[in-house]
Amino acid sequence: MVSVKSIFTLAGIVSVLLAGCEQGPKDGAPAGSAAAEASAASGASSAAAAASAKPPEAPWYVGEWHAPLDVQRYQIEQTKEEGKIKAWADEADTKATGKGELLLKIDEAGKVTGTVTGPLGELAAAGMVDDQTLRVNFQPTKLLTPPEMFNGVLLAEKSDKGFAGDLKASSGDSLTVRKASVVLSKKDAKGN
Repeated sequence: MVSVKSIFTLAGIVSVLLAGCEQGPKDGAPAGSAAAEASAASGASSAAAAASAKPPEAPWYVGEWHAPLDVQRYQIEQTKEEGKIKAWADEADTKATGKGELLLKIDEAGKVTGTVTGPLGELAAAGMVDDQTLRVNFQPTKLLTPPEMFNGVLLAEKSDKGFAGDLKASSGDSLTVRKASVVLSKKDAKGN
């Protein structure tokens, strides 16, 4: 026979077991939250790793560039029938020739700004670069009469030293045309 004491003991054990099942984990965290906490901890460590990683390197062309210029006559070959202009053939014409300098600054977006100084006058540079090709337009910084006012373009390709190409310019009346071979090299931190 089962005693009354045994029945109460058995009922107590069953009620403790049932109460334990209804409460869930003892730390009070809802079911499934352990997985969410593990996922959040993993995401936080990934974010911390990304923050401590090096920022992406700037494109190779970002920085300041310079080139000495030797501006020379630009001979345009045309026949009289094609509309050859006498001034283009005048070998004695040496105006707007000589030494100058080209300075450019290129940002991470490939935007180009800068200046030209020398025999072409003071010109402002504006252009763009993609990974391989540099395209720049030059406009005078001062309002001059057309024979003294030069406009120009530079088209240069990536080379061992930086960029290499030709600067071509003409006066506002197009009677004086000039060119200069350009080899742009990057300025170092010391400005050289």
